Amino acid sequence: MFLVCIDAMLETWLLRDTRALSDCLSTRTRKVTVKSMPRLDREKRPKALMRKLYQTEGVGSRQYSDLSDAIKIATAMPDLTALRKDKNFRRFESKLAH
Repeated sequence: MFLVCIDAMLETWLLRDTRALSDCLSTRTRKVTVKSMPRLDREKRPKALMRKLYQTEGVGSRQYSDLSDAIKIATAMPDLTALRKDKNFRRFESKLAH
């Protein structure tokens, strides 16, 4: 058994996959393309960054909800390629594999 401490918020991992974010923020009439964000591992307030992204790119005054939107983003991820760029995620994944 391993005790796995996650050093980053879930939003840090979710912000890594710009394809999934773009899909979740897009509508049938408005295509959103989220650009990759460098240095996410150093971001002190990733949840605030996610909220700002939803306010600027979302439809209307759409607010980010960590309870529902995080699940939508994670479900929209086609694979873990983007997440594996994060050293904290790689460590987490390696512990799960044991």
